[in-house]
Amino acid sequence: LKSPYLIGDELHLQQILVNIIGNAIKYTHNKGKVEVIISDDNIDNNKSKVNFTISDNGIGIEAKQLPTIFKAFERADNAMEQQYKGTGLGLAISYNLVKMMGGELKVRSEVDKGSSFFFDLELNKINEEEYDRYIKLKNKYH
Repeated sequence: LKSPYLIGDELHLQQILVNIIGNAIKYTHNKGKVEVIISDDNIDNNKSKVNFTISDNGIGIEAKQLPTIFKAFERADNAMEQQYKGTGLGLAISYNLVKMMGGELKVRSEVDKGSSFFFDLELNKINEEEYDRYIKLKNKYH
C-alpha cells in the first residue's frame, strides 16, 4: 500500500474479508488457488481509495445466478446446499457492509474457472503519531 497508515471500520472490514475469503476457500478444491490483492490510490492528502480483490479458481457461478448471489439465503443452486455447508448469509452481509461503508461489492465468475469479488473503499489517512495514539486508545478501551 502507498499509504502506510489508514483508518476505517476495521471490524466490519474484517468480517467482509473473512466471509469472502472463507467462501473462496470453501468453493476451491484441493490444489486450487485463492488470491487476495489489496492496493490503494491516493485521492488527496487525507484519503486513499483502497482496492480489494479476492479471486479463486474454484467451481465458479453460472451467469444466470449472479444477479441473486448477494441476496440473503441464496445459493448458486440447491444442489450446493448438500455439498457445501453454511447459512447463505455471508455474501449478503458482506454486500451490505461494503455498501454501508461507501463501496459496492461486485463479482465476476465463470463456471469451472472461478470467481473474483472486488470492492473499493475510501479510507482516511493518518500519520504515524496519530496511528500510535489510535492504537493506545484502542488497547485501553478494548
